[in-house]
Amino acid sequence: MPFRTNLPGDAVLRDELDLGWMDLLNFVTALHEQTGTAIPEADDPRLFTLDGAVAYLRRDPSAPAAA
Repeated sequence: MPFRTNLPGDAVLRDELDLGWMDLLNFVTALHEQTGTAIPEADDPRLFTLDGAVAYLRRDPSAPAAA
């Protein structure tokens, strides 16, 4: 797969970048480490697109997590 220089915000990262589940776990872990934001495992699917990750990180920290 050629290197992507642009990626639509709504693209599913796993599909667009041919990532495995461990790659996505590493992505979520890196988001946590870089931002200090606690990310419960149940919220992982909300981070599977760039738009989803940005919206999640910008959310009101007092808002309830996804069910």
